[in-house]
Amino acid sequence: MNLGDIQRRVYSHLRDAGKTFVLEEEVEDWINDAYIDLAARLRHLEMEKSDVTDGTNAINFEAFSPEVMEIQKLRLGTDTVEFVNTAVWDLWSDDGMVPDHTLGRVFDLKIQLYPTPANATAYKLRYAYLPSILIDLGDIPELPTHLHTKLVDYAIWKAKLKLGEVEEAQGFFFEYERSLPAPPVGKIRLRPHPIRVTFEAGPYDTVDARHI
Repeated sequence: MNLGDIQRRVYSHLRDAGKTFVLEEEVEDWINDAYIDLAARLRHLEMEKSDVTDGTNAINFEAFSPEVMEIQKLRLGTDTVEFVNTAVWDLWSDDGMVPDHTLGRVFDLKIQLYPTPANATAYKLRYAYLPSILIDLGDIPELPTHLHTKLVDYAIWKAKLKLGEVEEAQGFFFEYERSLPAPPVGKIRLRPHPIRVTFEAGPYDTVDARHI
């Protein structure tokens, strides 16, 4: 479906044939709200960017287009960057130690790298992105087709609320939310993939531990 199709389906559920109370621009806004929300929650839209480093220890992704939602993988030359927390980063960098592969962390909308790569080192960054909003009636959402009906459900929910039809609105809200994960809370870009889970020994894991 394109934006025009989605709008038509929304109005088919509303008692506002003249579009005098629920305005077209409001419906368009609600459709785009749902579009960005679904892209953020599901991260179906992926992009791979290839470029070279600029001689500093950082890759600035703030100006990337489409906008970065979640960093998934970074290849620096032939090396896959391992993303670590600040404590691990400081452990290496403060002592001037050199790991056998590049470490990365996200800070201030930049991917910082340690050790600093040579100037013009090729890199390939894979990330989930947020799409540009739908403007023209012929614009088609980049989401998988089976998710387009959720854009309809969301806009109907908002329109029903504006019309005061709260009970009917709830059904469309529940349909929109059905099977969706919780929305991200803003730190997803600070925790790039791949995530590594490691075992950390506890007090009962020493050789002389006793269980009473």
